[in-house]
Amino acid sequence: MKLCLLWVVIVQLLGCAGNLHKEVRLKNPDLPNKKGTILLIHGSAPFNEDGNVPDARAGRYHQTNFYKFLSEELEKRSWKVVRYSKPGVYQDHIDFNIYKTTDIKVLGKQLCQVWDTLPKNTPRLVFAWSEGSLHVATLPMNQIDGVVLLGAISTNIYDVMLSQEDNQRDSVENQLKQILHTPRDEMLGLDRPAGRLIDELKIHANWKTFGSLKKNVPMLVLHGELDREVPLSQAMLWKDKLPEKSITLIIGKGKNHILGDGEQNGAKFIANSIDEWWLQRR
Repeated sequence: MKLCLLWVVIVQLLGCAGNLHKEVRLKNPDLPNKKGTILLIHGSAPFNEDGNVPDARAGRYHQTNFYKFLSEELEKRSWKVVRYSKPGVYQDHIDFNIYKTTDIKVLGKQLCQVWDTLPKNTPRLVFAWSEGSLHVATLPMNQIDGVVLLGAISTNIYDVMLSQEDNQRDSVENQLKQILHTPRDEMLGLDRPAGRLIDELKIHANWKTFGSLKKNVPMLVLHGELDREVPLSQAMLWKDKLPEKSITLIIGKGKNHILGDGEQNGAKFIANSIDEWWLQRR
């Protein structure tokens, strides 16, 4: 299966609100907050707060610190950033006994707790990457002041799986039949437990989530032209499905799933795009 190529949001609270501030930290809190605070939501793999998967099986995501670099670039531009590690994920290893429990119900509760740590006196933005876009719905949508989507899913996870299998519908259907009868806490490769994918398959039109945003909330959609994990066609649907929303679409020519070249990440490009978009929208 090519599901290991997909990424989804999670938060590191270890199921205990008392540990929240130990696991979720506002980076460089002394920096001037001239623009607002951005919550960086991960994709599906077991990422730590640096956007690194501490397992060699993750390939390029084991070799990069995407969110660390992105956070640094955003802070240079006077943004504050909140990032976190997923449950059971540490700087140098993964505890799969914890990580395998991360279905959508667990993630939704945790993500709301993280959201509550963002300062309320300045704009609060969500940055959702890949399958992380499927979990924005668990947040209080009426509190969000801006949305940035990177390599996001506008329709559903089934469509993405179908594109990864070269539109071999029978193959995808056979995979799903097996998954639906798999114990919820059984891992599907490195990325996620079966329970989480089963939950995600119930989301049929993710774009509807963003239709519930406040009327004046701007959206920035970023997508790499050469994204091999979430097809470019997903990016092209946002404006069609949400014509009443203020949506800016940027396609990174020759860019990958993290808007970089080759195996690199595009942290600087992304930060520049966010900064210019926000200044224009304000």
